[in-house]
Amino acid sequence: MSVFHISGVTLESIWERAQSAKTNLALVEKERNAWSGNLSNLSRDIGLICDMAESAIRDRDGANAVVREEDRLVTVCDKCGTASCWHGIFMCDHAASAGLMDKTVKELDLLAAEHPGNYSIEQVRKNTGQEPKYVPAQPIESKAKPNPSL
Repeated sequence: MSVFHISGVTLESIWERAQSAKTNLALVEKERNAWSGNLSNLSRDIGLICDMAESAIRDRDGANAVVREEDRLVTVCDKCGTASCWHGIFMCDHAASAGLMDKTVKELDLLAAEHPGNYSIEQVRKNTGQEPKYVPAQPIESKAKPNPSL
């Protein structure tokens, strides 16, 4: 390889510096790609942590409570325990002096005193004009132990 001197710099030294820069650039590019992958994973993980925290807050505050049909409250006659009596469809012998009470769908299903269609959401709306009521959701108690190192 011939040596040319340009202002005290040889072509060999330029070539060596270019090779060094090329190697360094490849290393920088490799590091950047590694960090880019780590940053995207970190970004995803932070997003998941935020979602879990938001869900835990909603659970704690009852805004994310699961509404189950069996927890729906139905107003019934306090003498015979049926919704159809309160609705005036199949009235019991004590209907004139009876009061009202709320029972859950689960309780009414266990009593089996009337057909479930008599206390369906549609039937209750039709006969009383009331919207469904539900047993208030209980706060979910966390079983996680606090981390003393935090």
